[in-house]
Amino acid sequence: MSQPNPTPNKPPADPPLYPPPLTTIMHLTTLFTLALASLATASSVSSSSLPTVPPSKRQLSTVKSAVDTVTTALTALDTAVSGITPGGDVTAQTAAVTTASESLQTALTDGTTSVRSATPLPLVDALALVAPTQNLATTAKTTITNLIGKKSIIDGVGQTATVLEQSDGQRTATAAFGDAVVGKVPKAVSAIAQGIADQATEAIDVGIVAFGGTVPAMMSYL
Repeated sequence: MSQPNPTPNKPPADPPLYPPPLTTIMHLTTLFTLALASLATASSVSSSSLPTVPPSKRQLSTVKSAVDTVTTALTALDTAVSGITPGGDVTAQTAAVTTASESLQTALTDGTTSVRSATPLPLVDALALVAPTQNLATTAKTTITNLIGKKSIIDGVGQTATVLEQSDGQRTATAAFGDAVVGKVPKAVSAIAQGIADQATEAIDVGIVAFGGTVPAMMSYL
């Protein structure tokens, strides 16, 4: 008796393409929503955790920047003064001093305007100005001392009157700048600030007198 033909093996049928169950959709939607919420929270935390500069620190930066700019201009003037040498091109050398003096005058004038625009500083920020302002006063003393050391050369090329005129202008501008800085510190340290400011002004006074000018009574330069 003949055997029936075996039924050939058929590959399994593809599963029907039914939509995913509703519970699966809701689950995915919930995960997506939570993911978005997490990103939003992370972004908010990141933004809020960025360091912010307190207003008082911005005011301190304004005043300190002005002080540093004046000190830099003084240093440039001192470099020009130190460049005056016997036997050199003294006319060109004194012209460089004149240019540096004009730059210092501008730094003082602009610095005074900038400092006056700042709001008063709290005590902790005012104390941070002690070192920069003392550096300014020390630089002023050094510059004037070196300028006086070049007086004979300056006299020899007929530039004494020019130096004296510029020194007078710088004294007025330095006093105004010092008053502006002192006006931004608390009364508790204003005397200290004024004393440092006076050192710079009195240094210029010494130079003016050395070049034949007159100044108000000097206080405590030495």
